[in-house]
Amino acid sequence: MPEDFDLDQGAAFLLGKISGQLKELIHAQNNSSQILKGLDERVQKLEALENSRAAERNLMLSFLRSPFVAWLVAVAAAAWAGISAAFKHP
Repeated sequence: MPEDFDLDQGAAFLLGKISGQLKELIHAQNNSSQILKGLDERVQKLEALENSRAAERNLMLSFLRSPFVAWLVAVAAAAWAGISAAFKHP
C-alpha cells in the first residue's frame, strides 16, 4: 500500500504540473490573441486612412488633367497677359 501511495502522489504531482503549464499556455494564447486583435484594428484604420488619401489624390489628379482646367488656365493666362500688356508704360 505505501508503494501505491507514492505512485499516486507522484502522478498527482505530475498532473498538477501539467495542469499549470496548460493554464500558462492558455493564458499566453489569450494574450497573443488580444495583441493580434489590436494590431488588426490598427491596420484596418491605417488602410482606411490610406484609401481616403488615395481617393483625394485621384480626385485632384483627375481635376488637374481635365481639358476644362486646361482651357481655364489658358484663358486666365491670356487675360493676364492682355491686362499686363495694357497697363505697361511705354
